[in-house]
Amino acid sequence: MSRSFAFLFRTTLILFLFSVGGFCQELSQQTESQLGFGANSGVVTGEDFVLTYQVDPILGVLSLSLKDGNFDHQLFEEYRVGRDFLAINHEVVAEKVYLLLSNQNSFKMICVIDTKTQDIKFYPISVNLGRIDQFKIIGNTLLVVESLEKGDFVQLYDYRSGVLISLSELFYPKTRVWDVQVKGDVFDILIHKKGDYTNQSLRMIGFATSGAKVYEKEILPLGPKKLIFKSAKLISSPASGYSIVGTYAKKQGEQFSGYYHVSVNDFLEQEAKIHPMRSLEGFFDYKKNPGWRRNAKNLRREMVVYHSKTDGKYIAMASSSDKVVRKFVHFVLLDHSGARIYDTSVKVFYGLGNALSDYSTLGLIDKDLYFIFEGNSKYNVLPGYKLYQIKEGNLAGLLRIEDFMQMKRNFEQWEEVKFYHWKDNKFIVSGIETVNGTSRHVVQKIEV
Repeated sequence: MSRSFAFLFRTTLILFLFSVGGFCQELSQQTESQLGFGANSGVVTGEDFVLTYQVDPILGVLSLSLKDGNFDHQLFEEYRVGRDFLAINHEVVAEKVYLLLSNQNSFKMICVIDTKTQDIKFYPISVNLGRIDQFKIIGNTLLVVESLEKGDFVQLYDYRSGVLISLSELFYPKTRVWDVQVKGDVFDILIHKKGDYTNQSLRMIGFATSGAKVYEKEILPLGPKKLIFKSAKLISSPASGYSIVGTYAKKQGEQFSGYYHVSVNDFLEQEAKIHPMRSLEGFFDYKKNPGWRRNAKNLRREMVVYHSKTDGKYIAMASSSDKVVRKFVHFVLLDHSGARIYDTSVKVFYGLGNALSDYSTLGLIDKDLYFIFEGNSKYNVLPGYKLYQIKEGNLAGLLRIEDFMQMKRNFEQWEEVKFYHWKDNKFIVSGIETVNGTSRHVVQKIEV
């Protein structure tokens, strides 16, 4: 039998799914796959790959498509995983991608994709981990976060041995996991604990994969009084340790007073800088008269950092508030010491509070920012997705994203469109395209 003939007819048995009563089985190799009703799709980007996944909850099929760093096709494979898988979380560690699949019956499994060797393995999860809102991985151990009404619940699970550890000491009323990162063999967790009035704290806590606490450190920015933390992101520093950036208020009822930056080295020593609102030159740039700060208090409500990016040299933040009638996005660029390079604002329109997190993406190239956003249609505002180009702190252009789309397909007929910053000046756009009644998940590359 020839190798090509054997390849066409091979069937790979990977695992037996106890709760869905079927086999996880490789079906075929193609270039694109048809979508059924309710299919979930997404894109995972790395420096040298673009992985596209889609799971059909009715057919019970997971499709994986891999492209290399030149966006050239590497593989397309389909696996029968069982029905009712509706949610997928993902995490990237070096050249490996981990997909965490969840179905309606609380059954979960891990799909591990090696983007270098193209080896794909599946592991069933034998315990109920609840709804997964965040997860990180070290070796075989998953750290999973479930957001409950009273607080966030954190667990460690070894998907090879089945050992489950609950970090119950992190579960308190009004306690939230704001971020999780990994360095070496430690899970670094950023915890915000809110009490009555101004009684609140921000802490970094490290745990080993065994569940043992490695360290605990309270974050204390400069000033005679404690700041009221409104949001935070944990960003790996190129030299050592972390940078913590976010928004703060000086007193209750004043929802936004500025930004803070705290560098934490490997010895847990802190160095903090704050950037008060009055020092932000570009906070009102979106207004016709930026110097007119009347009713500025109305713009201070619930400013939150939605996106953060780093290239190892600079840290970029995109912040906004879903409580403000006239929406805008404020961009801040810092270096890793916390010094402000520039800040500026652009006007956007949206109605939903999660619009910035779900329908926008931020790219950082040296000191330049690229921001893709889709908001509500308004008079004299371009419809669809817009590309904001910010060069050296100035808005250099506002362009329709269709200007960069060079494809045979009709972009206007795409649904569930999503954008991802890949690397350098390259973005990935994905969507559902329907031609002659057949829906397919397609991806394209954009260079700006």
